[in-house]
Order: sequence, then C-alpha cells, then structure tokens
Amino acid sequence: MKINISVNKKIITTAVLPLILGLLTACQAVPQAAISSATSAAPQYLLLGEVHDHAAGHQARLAVIRQQLATNQPTALILEQFDTDQQTALDEAQRVCSTADCLLQKLRKPGLQWQWPLYQPLIQLALDQKIPMIAGNLSREQARRVMKEGYGAVFDAATLKRWQLRDNGASNSPTDLQPHQTVLQMQQQEVIQAHCGQLPLSMAEGMAKAQMARDIVMADKLLQQPGRSILIAGNGHVRKDIGVAYWLRFAGAKPAYSHVYAESAIDAVAADAQTQISKQARPDPCAGLIINSKPKETP
Repeated sequence: MKINISVNKKIITTAVLPLILGLLTACQAVPQAAISSATSAAPQYLLLGEVHDHAAGHQARLAVIRQQLATNQPTALILEQFDTDQQTALDEAQRVCSTADCLLQKLRKPGLQWQWPLYQPLIQLALDQKIPMIAGNLSREQARRVMKEGYGAVFDAATLKRWQLRDNGASNSPTDLQPHQTVLQMQQQEVIQAHCGQLPLSMAEGMAKAQMARDIVMADKLLQQPGRSILIAGNGHVRKDIGVAYWLRFAGAKPAYSHVYAESAIDAVAADAQTQISKQARPDPCAGLIINSKPKETP
C-alpha cells in the first residue's frame, strides 16, 4: 500500500548500503548554529530536536516538555523513533503497558541504532500523562524505495500533488522542479557532509529525497492531530529552513516553533531557539570510511 508520500545509482556495495541507510535513519549530522533559550511559547506545533546519543540533551529537552505540560497539554507526541508501520502495535502497547520498559519490549525493532534507555523517561511521561504517541517515521525499507525509485514508490498520486513532489524526468519543464528544488539542493549538501564528503552527488539526491519524504510524513502526522502536538526528532528534521517546519509552512499550517539541541551552532534561520549542549566524545565516524572507489563528483 502506498503512503500518502528516488539511490542507486552506481557506486555502492551491498556492504555499504546498510551503513548508509543506518546513517540516514539516524538523521543527518548536527547542523552548525548557536543560540540558547528556553521554549516559552505554546505553539500549535512544537518541534523539539536532539542529538540522538546525547543524554544531557535528552534531559534538557524533557525539562522543556514538562514545562509545556504544566501550561498546555498537547494532544499528541509524534516520535521519529517509531515507524509508521508500527502504529497498530504502538496503540496496543499504550493500551496495555503502564511502563516504558513494557512498551519498548513490544515495539523495539532489532538492528536499529536508537539508544532506547535515553527515551524511556519521555515515553514514561507520555504514558503517565495519557498523551497519545504517534509513530512518525518512514520505515527503512520505505526510505530505501524512495532512494531507488523516487517519491512515487511510497506516496500516492494525491499526496504527490498535495506536496508538489516531482522526480527528475517527470516532465521536460524546468519549472516542474519547483517549488522545492532549493530545499533538495540543501538537503543534498547536508547528506554529503553527513557522509564525510565522500558521497557522490548522484547518490546524494536519492538520499536527500528520502530525508524529505521523512519530513513530509512527520509534518503530515502533525497536521492530522486535532490540537497541539509535539514532534520528537533529530535536529535535521526540526529545522525551519529545510525540515518539518518548512513543510508545515508549505501546507499553510499555523507557525511551528523549532527548538534545536545541538553541540555546535546552527544558522539562526534554521531554528527559533537552541539549547547548547556540550560536545560528546565519540569515535571519528569518518575514520576508515570509504563509500565510493571512483573520483568524487563535484556538487
């Protein structure tokens, strides 16, 4: 069944594809920017970012969520960490589970790189406060199909028209690349940067489209809620210039408020607020990484 939502290309081995899909699932590298402020408003759509493995960032965000709950109860929590094809199981888990551990035991997918203990306090809070949790992400297989085949692989015709999505070759008119060509180009650069500058541009386009498809799905989940809702996703997804907030604006929705939790500064146009979190020591993800054996294409 297609969702209301094109890689390949040449130089990728079977061994490398899971790595790339894993990096894409875990979102892009933290964008560069740096403001620090608390989210004091009560917007219709509150987009809260994260560095996925940063415990202090999770704690800081949870404090903001608790503050929001004290003033204005949201109707739903949209979570990147669960795929849309898990919604039935997520609904059942919320019905029968009183603890985050119970819910995660029922929903956890093997092989995905989420550090679930970091999400347990948030999930427990949602269970305690009876806030519905909505699965907001494309599955890895759906993202793979977008990378290889284009938006039409998972989005139906009505959704393609609604979001004005077109794959290359759909028309001979250059105007058909609009209105999202700038966002696509920016997403391509983010994807290339996230892959240590080694990704050929021919592959980056498909991966950027998969990232955009994920953002559209999350935006659509927010729009489906009857009232206030909060999105929990990686910093790349909550960005105002190219992420979910962009697609909400395109849909004519009420303004969203984007709050990034980042280890380094991002451009001021990418978020309404940012909480600076300390840089965390990690192995160099670029050490020894070789994605293609041919000369890099010039972006």
